[in-house]
Amino acid sequence: MSVDVLATVYEHVNRGGRSRLYGVSAEARYQRADSVDLDSYAMRDLISSTELFNSSSSDNNLYLFAGDSFDGEFRHLAHARTGGSRLDNLTDLGFNDRTASLVQVATGRGPEFRISFRDAFLDEWNTSIDGQLGSDANRTGDPVMRWQAFPRGISYLDPDLVYLKIHQDLNINIDWWPDYAAWIEYHIRLYLDGANHVQGYCARWAYWVEGGLKSSGIADRLQPKVVAGCSTLDDRLAARLGALNFAVHDLYILPGNQRFVVDEGTESGNVDDDATVVVELS
Repeated sequence: MSVDVLATVYEHVNRGGRSRLYGVSAEARYQRADSVDLDSYAMRDLISSTELFNSSSSDNNLYLFAGDSFDGEFRHLAHARTGGSRLDNLTDLGFNDRTASLVQVATGRGPEFRISFRDAFLDEWNTSIDGQLGSDANRTGDPVMRWQAFPRGISYLDPDLVYLKIHQDLNINIDWWPDYAAWIEYHIRLYLDGANHVQGYCARWAYWVEGGLKSSGIADRLQPKVVAGCSTLDDRLAARLGALNFAVHDLYILPGNQRFVVDEGTESGNVDDDATVVVELS
């Protein structure tokens, strides 16, 4: 197994203090450490500088997250495959001692195109969920559409995979009674089939209803619609992904809106803003 891209994180600025080396193999796409991993190295919320090394075959990307599980606010550090190493002091990026989890990603191995999850699926979602819920509930604004990366301890999800997640807040209207808050969630798994075509399915559903006298009755009415929504989501995904009716080389997901490639430099984002699906062509 050969290493494709390498990065080192340091306790202090300018490569000072304790350090930890990360690498992505040529056979993989990601390397990661969540808060549990960083705690085990005594590095959680104690990273002050990073160094990304160049590669002959990939662009080197390091994502540093304020959240424990690759979520919340993040900084994206990018280093193209030319030149020497790239050093960044997080004191200059407003992110000193704030890294609770991190992901390293090898990108640009071949020709790619990028799709915003939100841009591609928001209208489809709103139309679909409005019809699914009927008069029992109303959407509270637009959903959060994001990645769910390497989920540790979430039922039915593989901790070694990256998913798309939709979280929709709801308002439950009850005649002659105060409204109730609720939410529904779906996780979507994208993958390549045996013919290397992009496919997807609803991998998990969940819901929550605010506690109160009417909660159980609301849940009894809401749950069948949430479950049925998984099948509807599968149908909508099939229709959308049908446009990609050709073989591709690989598929992966990035946090936030990453439609425009950053070959060299830094940028800020928030996981809840969006997710980006990257398709690498054959």
